[in-house]
Amino acid sequence: LSELFCHPAEKYLKNNEAEISFSESITKLETEGEKVIKVVTNKREITDFDFVISAVPFDPLKKILPELPFINSVNNNIQTSPIITIHLWLNENILEEKYFGLIDSKIHWVYKNKNHISVVISSADEFIEMDSKGIFNICIQELTKYFPKFNNVYVQNYKVLKEKRATFKSTPKSDKVRSTIKSPFNNLLLVGDWTNTKLPGTIEGAILSGKEVSEKII
Repeated sequence: LSELFCHPAEKYLKNNEAEISFSESITKLETEGEKVIKVVTNKREITDFDFVISAVPFDPLKKILPELPFINSVNNNIQTSPIITIHLWLNENILEEKYFGLIDSKIHWVYKNKNHISVVISSADEFIEMDSKGIFNICIQELTKYFPKFNNVYVQNYKVLKEKRATFKSTPKSDKVRSTIKSPFNNLLLVGDWTNTKLPGTIEGAILSGKEVSEKII
């Protein structure tokens, strides 16, 4: 995804004289009336701007701008869902296709790389508090069940990554709350898959929100 989206976007921005600042975090947005007048970071204060575009999830947005009228409703009514990714490094990769979607399995997606595979568990509430060894054992059990050629002797190493708030749950309640999301400041625009895109928490939703905001500015 970095090769598909992030690197080309960075190249495009730099070619069009945009400045990208890494390792710099926003600590506060100062407002006056219906405008944001100052962006405070851990390194500096920024006041020379026409617009501020926020592309952060709703949880960190609450920390930098707690007076947003809809933010408590969003935090109270939009639930998040975890995703677990298990990376397995193999001495022999027996998978024949680039990726698989499994039905009626505890694991959902299997992606083949050169010398390792990545296993993804979506909506992983059932397993998020389990330790890495337990998750690994379930992963091996399911791979052996769905891929008869697979054997745990192929596994040289593994790593379990947990994203506890990976995405939000699309429910009637969350859809109703998302429809109320609107910036109260004329020069603050909100981007993200959690905004009122009418799509679930996906890359497509995030891109759509960015496209709509850029068109508003133009």
